[in-house]
Parts: sequence; structure tokens; C-alpha cells
Amino acid sequence: MRLSVQHNLDDLSRRLTRVEKDQVPFAASMAINNVAADVANAITAQMETYLDNPIPFTLKAYQARTGTFKGERATKKKLYADIIPGKIQAEYLKFQIEGGVRLPKQTAILVPTQFAPKNKYGNVPRARRKKLVAGGGEYFTAGRREKKTPGIYQRTSEGLRPMAFYVEQAEYKPLLPIDKIAAGVVSNRFGLRFDQALKRAMATAR
Repeated sequence: MRLSVQHNLDDLSRRLTRVEKDQVPFAASMAINNVAADVANAITAQMETYLDNPIPFTLKAYQARTGTFKGERATKKKLYADIIPGKIQAEYLKFQIEGGVRLPKQTAILVPTQFAPKNKYGNVPRARRKKLVAGGGEYFTAGRREKKTPGIYQRTSEGLRPMAFYVEQAEYKPLLPIDKIAAGVVSNRFGLRFDQALKRAMATAR
């Protein structure tokens, strides 16, 4: 996501003195970076509203450890910032943001059923998923040859219980409106952030 605020700068520059305008590039780059951090914070906060119980790793997708944002910062000569989520999070968040069809990396996608053992975030832990796929003991893989929907089953005293199904693709609807969130933050925060940055720029100007 690229954060550029040229239109905002044009409006703000009209009320500046000549001396203040000389400090605009520095102040603007500082304001853009501060607003980019605001955007990252807002997206993180809104994830818990739009996504179903996101795990802590997902919540760290856009925020840097320093409390700012992940990506490329603005400079005096480059008045835009690129907010770039973590590589791993970006792979699966793109379907929550854009929607679309996810195809399997190998032969099929494993989709857990309501019976699969999940953690408090509603996900099947990696170790448990590997155990299911490996089979053995109470778990086994069955398919059309056994006249079953392809997947992993568990033998129980009540019969066979489906733990996960293999599907050829998974379809997603967009859930996380990051562009809308970012636009709202820029509209509400850039003027304040620019004023703060300009005051600092004027105080430190030589």
C-alpha cells in the first residue's frame, strides 16, 4: 500500500509563509511517516473487527517492532511511504483483503471440519495438522475408493468422524477494507501530523 498525500500538501501549502514553504519537504516526509504508522495501527486495531479471531502473528503484519510501520519510509525527495506487510502474512491476508480463489501449492487444500482439534484462535496447530496428515492410529486418509469424500477421518466408538477434507480450491470474499481504513486515517490525521512536523522543522531549521 502506497501512502501519498500530494493533494493534502497543496491545500496546506497555500496558507504557509515563504520561509515555512522551504521546510515543507522535510515536514511532509515526517508527517507522511507518522501517518503511515497511524494507518498501520488502525489496520491492526480493525483486524479484530473484520477478521475472525486473528492470531498475534497476523496482528503483527503491518506494525514494526519499533512501533511504526513495516515498509519504505518517505524522504524529502520521495514524498510517499510504502506500507508493506510481512511476507508470510501477506500471502494469506491478500485473500482477506482482495478475495479471490486460492489454489493448492501441491495437490489439494486441507480444510478442517468442526471436529478437528483447534486452538483458541480457531486454527488447527501445525503440529496437530502434521499428525492428521501423517495418519496412523485413529487417523487415516480415505477417498472415493472408500466411497468417502476425500479427506482425513478418525475412528471413534461411534463410527468414522471427518476431521478435514481435501478440496481443489478455496474461494474467499474480501473482508478487511485496508484502503478504506487508510483513507479515513489520512483524512483525519494528516493535517495534524503536518502541523506538528512543520513546527518541529521550523524549530530546528538553520
